[in-house]
Amino acid sequence: LQFVSTQIWKSLFGKPADSLERSIDNADEFMIVDYEPLTSTFVSVPSDFGQLSVDAFMSGIIAGVLSGAGFAARVTAHSVKLEEGDHPPNNSSNHNNTGLP
Repeated sequence: LQFVSTQIWKSLFGKPADSLERSIDNADEFMIVDYEPLTSTFVSVPSDFGQLSVDAFMSGIIAGVLSGAGFAARVTAHSVKLEEGDHPPNNSSNHNNTGLP
């Protein structure tokens, strides 16, 4: 996953992911964190589409990479609003977690 979050992420999205984190609740669950996902930067979702996540596209790519490398994984995308006063290293207001249990 370290290789995916650095080398592969950089090759696909122009920069390495902001972090790779292990879940507190599940030892076999990891999150690749990107505070400014490329898909969110250039695509806006109309309000009538509700909770549609364009960042799920990124999860599909990562699922394909892991599958092609022989790793079974369930990959999902999650957008998380940061609380007031919480600032990621780049001062973005939200971030994308690609959960990899």
